Amino acid sequence: MQSLKEILRVAEDIGVDIVLETHVTTTLNTPETIKRVIERTGSKHLKLNLDPCNFVGDLQTAFNPAPMLNHLFDVLSPYIATVHLKDFYLEDRFVVHISETVIGTGIMDFDTILKRVHQDAPDKYVVIEHLPIGLIGLAKQNLTAKIKALGLPLG
Repeated sequence: MQSLKEILRVAEDIGVDIVLETHVTTTLNTPETIKRVIERTGSKHLKLNLDPCNFVGDLQTAFNPAPMLNHLFDVLSPYIATVHLKDFYLEDRFVVHISETVIGTGIMDFDTILKRVHQDAPDKYVVIEHLPIGLIGLAKQNLTAKIKALGLPLG
């Protein structure tokens, strides 16, 4: 916590925000922990990059992500700076493996994500991530189609 506070002092002096990247396999693995860390710093310059796929860590969540997604937004909406969008699928290996894929080709619940972004963070950016350049166009096409199908505004 001390090093984060030191970083934030510099960020505040130069007028920039620090944005946390969190994951289910790190110490920032629950919405409550993330909120507690942000609030304990006392800084308005500490924000969150919400990456919903990073919170899929088990089969129950993979096959029914809506409760997890709603919980993330319920707890963390005031702190969101950006939202990373990617999709995932499950691979049948020795242990089930969660792999990233092009938006619209996996099993992530984009209906819930996009509705909650529109409701809770309408002025924030969503960012397509972790794709080879040749697949970004397909991801954007699929994402745009989903946004239109939900009747949400584009940009």
